Amino acid sequence: MSVVLVLGLLMNAIILPIAGKRVFFLFKLITSGQPAPDRVEGVTSRIGSSIKTQVVEVFGQKSSSSGPSRALHTSSSSGHS
Repeated sequence: MSVVLVLGLLMNAIILPIAGKRVFFLFKLITSGQPAPDRVEGVTSRIGSSIKTQVVEVFGQKSSSSGPSRALHTSSSSGHS
C-alpha cells in the first residue's frame, strides 16, 4: 500500500507543475486580448433567444443510436427507396 501512495505522490509532483504552467499560459493568453464590452452586451441582450436556439438545435437532432438515418437510404444512386 505504501508503494501506491509514494507512486501517486510522485505522479502528482510531476503532473501538477505541468498543469499549473498550462493554466498560467491560458490565463495570460486570455487576458492579453483587448476588452470587448460590446460583445458581452450583445450576448446578454439576446440571452433568451440564444438559449432557445441551443435547445432546439440540441434536442431537435435525431438519435443516431437507433440505427442508420433515412438520409443514408434516400441518397443511394440505384433509384430504389
